Amino acid sequence: RSYTNAVGRRREAVARVRLHSAVVTWEGIEVKAGEAYVNLKPIDAYFKDTIAKTTFEEILKSTNTANKYGFTIKVSGGGTKGQMNAVMHGVANAIVELDEK
Repeated sequence: RSYTNAVGRRREAVARVRLHSAVVTWEGIEVKAGEAYVNLKPIDAYFKDTIAKTTFEEILKSTNTANKYGFTIKVSGGGTKGQMNAVMHGVANAIVELDEK
């Protein structure tokens, strides 16, 4: 398996995160290192505010994983803020899981 699985939750929102160490094709989209797709859209297109992109980049910088992995994320339930927090929780869990391997 070329990816690490993790789940993030916030209230009613659930995010299923896959962290990929190689370039993958996800439902017709090529995902490279340093890219994140949420429900088949780039993260900054799915979450229109800059807070999501900034928070995502801060997580990667603080863990020295920026531009090392690609992320594919499916999120459902809740509102925009809840989904954003669920995604960030899932990304953090994926990084922790990868670190434990």
